[in-house]
Amino acid sequence: MAEPMNEQQTRAIPFRSLLYMLLCGGVIVFFLAIAIIPNLLAIRELRREQQETSARITRQSILFPFYQKTLAMALEKENRALPFPAAATLARDRIDEARSDFAEAALRTNMDLELVPEFASLSGGSRMLTANVSARGDFHDFRRLLVELGDIPYLTRMGEIRIQALPGGNRYEIKCGLALEEQR
Repeated sequence: MAEPMNEQQTRAIPFRSLLYMLLCGGVIVFFLAIAIIPNLLAIRELRREQQETSARITRQSILFPFYQKTLAMALEKENRALPFPAAATLARDRIDEARSDFAEAALRTNMDLELVPEFASLSGGSRMLTANVSARGDFHDFRRLLVELGDIPYLTRMGEIRIQALPGGNRYEIKCGLALEEQR
C-alpha cells in the first residue's frame, strides 16, 4: 500500500507542473499582447474617427443650404449693370406712391420692407423728403434690394445704412432722400 504523504510533500508543487503553468500563463499573456490589445487600440481609433466624421457631417449639413444658395446665385445669369434711371421728382400729393414703389422692390427681392417718411423734412418748402427704410431678410437679398431701389427715379440719395444681426435674418435700416416737386 502507499505510504501516507507528509505535509511537506503535499505542499510542494512538482517542477513540471509549475513549468506547465508558467508556459500556459506565458501563452495567455502572449495571446493578449498579440491579439486583444491591438484590437482594443484599433477599436478606440475607429471610434475617434467615427466621432470626427460625425462632426464633419453635422457641419456639412448646416452649411449645405448656404452653399446651395451661393452656388445658385453664382450660376444665375443676372444683369450686372446697375440701373441708372433718368432723374425725376415725386409730386407732393403722390407721396403714397413711394410706399408702393418700395413695396414692389421688396417683393421682387423677397424682403420685408417698411417705409417711414419723416414729414418734418417737408417744412420750409424743402425739395427733399427724408425717409427711413427698414428691411428684414438675407444679405444677398439686401444687395438685390439696393439695386432695385436704385431703379426708383425719384430716389436721389441713400445715406446711413445700419445692419443688425437677428435670428431668422438681418435687419437693415437705410436713410433715403426722395426728390419732390417744387411747391407752387
